[in-house]
Amino acid sequence: MQLIHVATDFDRFTRPFRNLTYGAFLDPDRDVPISATAAIDQVALDELVGKYDFGQSSSSRDRMGPASNFSGIGADIELKSSGARVLRPLDNSPSAEAGLRPGDIITEIDGSSVKGLTLSQVIARLRGPVNSQTRLKISRAQVAPIEIAVTRAPIYVPGVELQVKIDAGNLVAEATGPWPILDFEKGKPVRLKAISGSEFHVDNGDQTRITFVRDSNGKVASAVLNAGPREQRGRLVTKRAS
Repeated sequence: MQLIHVATDFDRFTRPFRNLTYGAFLDPDRDVPISATAAIDQVALDELVGKYDFGQSSSSRDRMGPASNFSGIGADIELKSSGARVLRPLDNSPSAEAGLRPGDIITEIDGSSVKGLTLSQVIARLRGPVNSQTRLKISRAQVAPIEIAVTRAPIYVPGVELQVKIDAGNLVAEATGPWPILDFEKGKPVRLKAISGSEFHVDNGDQTRITFVRDSNGKVASAVLNAGPREQRGRLVTKRAS
């Protein structure tokens, strides 16, 4: 199975490999003052709440850029002899809004048959400038062939995400993207212990440090994990917890 938001097999297999391999390595101890504690009021804690995007890799040794963000129709597909089969439209994507369904077979794109094309060629035709329109001829089970117009939009492929929120008066964090990162896993909120008003750490596990960074206007803009040569920096993308 191959996906429309995956550009190549190299990209498809190396990202999981890097996450699994590099995630097994620990950074050297840094003499972190983990015994230090600070009392932070709820207003200050609330400023730190939000979702932080660390990009497409959980490895500080593999700083991958946002190449997986593009504009297109937003659907997972695989190539079949009959055409490009839709595995699923991505949530809230142009393909979902246009009415594409799992199992639909795309036989033509803008009047040209997809037969004989490679998956990469099909992907290239489905992608395009934001707000441009593509017309798809669809073969659907028990229905005569239909034509659907889809308006392309920016498609965001989730990477490493950290959700920070307040639970019972404490700041907690958990990974919400497809990859765990350091002490953080999906579905397992971890309590953060304050060292100062901007720096926290996990009180067990690998004692990951998280430092919240403000912009020139004094607003929280990013979070840095284990600040230093191998730090991982995530930008604030959503202010409230989802």
